[in-house]
Amino acid sequence: MRCWTLLALLWASCAAPDLTPLQPVDPRVTAALDYLGREMDAFHAASVVYDDVESGGACFYPSGWMGKPDPWIDDRLTVADVTSTRNSGNTSLRISWKPATRNAWAGIYWLYPQSSSEVERGSDELDWKEYPGRDLSGATKLTFWARGEWGGEIAEFKFGGIRAQVSVLGPVVLEREWRRYEIPITGGDLTRVVGGFCWVTNALQNPRGCTIYVDDVVIDCDRREEPRLIRSYHVGMRTLERDTEHLRNTCFVYDNAVAVCAFLSTGRQHHRRRALLIADALLELIELEGDGSLCSAYSCGDLAGNEWRDESFEVAPRYPWRVNPAGEPPILQDTYSLRKDTGNMAWAALALLHCWRATDDLRYREGAQSLAQWILGNAESGGSGYAGGRELGVPGTEYKRIQWQSTEHNIDLVAIFRQLAADETLILSRREQYARAAESCEQFLGWAATRSTDYLVTGTIEASGSPRLEPIPLDPQTWSVLLSPGEERYERALRFALKHLTWRDGSFPRARYSIAEASASPSAISGMWPEGMAQVALALQTMGEPHEAWLESIESVIDATAGPHARDGVVAAHPESFVTDFDWSYLNLPHVGATAWYVLAKQGWNPFAEH
Repeated sequence: MRCWTLLALLWASCAAPDLTPLQPVDPRVTAALDYLGREMDAFHAASVVYDDVESGGACFYPSGWMGKPDPWIDDRLTVADVTSTRNSGNTSLRISWKPATRNAWAGIYWLYPQSSSEVERGSDELDWKEYPGRDLSGATKLTFWARGEWGGEIAEFKFGGIRAQVSVLGPVVLEREWRRYEIPITGGDLTRVVGGFCWVTNALQNPRGCTIYVDDVVIDCDRREEPRLIRSYHVGMRTLERDTEHLRNTCFVYDNAVAVCAFLSTGRQHHRRRALLIADALLELIELEGDGSLCSAYSCGDLAGNEWRDESFEVAPRYPWRVNPAGEPPILQDTYSLRKDTGNMAWAALALLHCWRATDDLRYREGAQSLAQWILGNAESGGSGYAGGRELGVPGTEYKRIQWQSTEHNIDLVAIFRQLAADETLILSRREQYARAAESCEQFLGWAATRSTDYLVTGTIEASGSPRLEPIPLDPQTWSVLLSPGEERYERALRFALKHLTWRDGSFPRARYSIAEASASPSAISGMWPEGMAQVALALQTMGEPHEAWLESIESVIDATAGPHARDGVVAAHPESFVTDFDWSYLNLPHVGATAWYVLAKQGWNPFAEH
């Protein structure tokens, strides 16, 4: 797939130039897109071996335990992420070992792909050269930081050695303070590297054992040509609650779809290149899922992971995760991330359709059709519109059909079904199928607009078909205007939102995500939702009404929250995190979705329209 992706990018860059004059890009837009670009490159400007707990970006894994006596059995070798000392970020890796005999030794190889303990224990019979390895062509050095618990600990460090030429540093006498080390990578075949990093020691060097710390292990191999997603939140040094710790490595499909639109909005070649890399990542994930669908979120870093199991490699998408404090299983996955969510897939399809129109590359239209067909076959409601998709009770169980319907989801679906139905290159029967689906979703929106005289209701309550009148979210009121500009019932819903879900904070207008009931008053203390403010600004532009104050309001938030690592990104919540009336949270952290919507509002680029 990677070869075809690179050929497609090359074809797109060589296509006949668009001679339409490009409008100047506002410096604020450039800065916001630069933020998205930095986040996109976080784990691909270089190849990370270890940087932080649960970061998701490591491309080699510490699964190759070795030594004498067997380190899997005697428990004399332990590895843990610790916060007590680190060179940067939240954690470092602590390695502790005690020799059992005078000729004991121990080591850990960071491998790609990750190996199971059962295979590693039989490693004398396993030919490690059968591993596929990672292409690190062009790499010249591996750098890392290390220190000893007390100083004086001795260790050797290596790069390669399984298939690639081995480069060795040491024995090194570690100091008590952090120190940077470098291993030169000198020639040899780097196209299929299995062993990215290795630590090894023995009882002669450390007769009483040793405890050492390692951090920021990086190989200078640029992988920015690879398709990838953007991590949704820039967490940095912030401490997260246990139920949100997986956000350190989570790339929500919706956020990335909006980012595709934001990158396309400028018309610049370098921005379009980034949009296509994200779109190519979505195509790879659709292929990896195997049923034409996408889950709601994936892990940052590599799109796929594979392990050696039962004498074969299993390749599968990588999903968001967090370390299990109980230890077994070692990691826990987020059930929402694993949901086959109608709305998220609709947004991915929208992004792919925009990429198709930007390039004429049929792969993107076919990817959008794959998602549309999955929704048609798996999210039927039994009436008008479509239901929420499919979800797991817990990971490892069977997917079950979601019974409730979302107004927001059906807005998204109208857009993709309309666009596919209008594509005259598709066979007539398929176009008619999409036209019927669009009409069905529009009927549901009509129903949602008539359940209340003032706004679009959230959707339905489970399988009952009863309207869910409250809470009242902002986004259906804004997105409906973007979907069908000039339609009176949707403009009426937006005016309701402007009255009930917004307030003034000094000279700035603010908005919140939802209200619990129609009579509620929004709070000016918490619950500010910058992403929704950008959606209001874009909806007002679509209606031809003043919107500049909303953009200035978002920019005041950017200026108030910009930091050295996340400057120019828009936070998901301000001035603090908040829990929505749907019992899930937005965090006061720089956010891909909020930043991308701000770009769209500044550009006046409607993601529901054809461009």
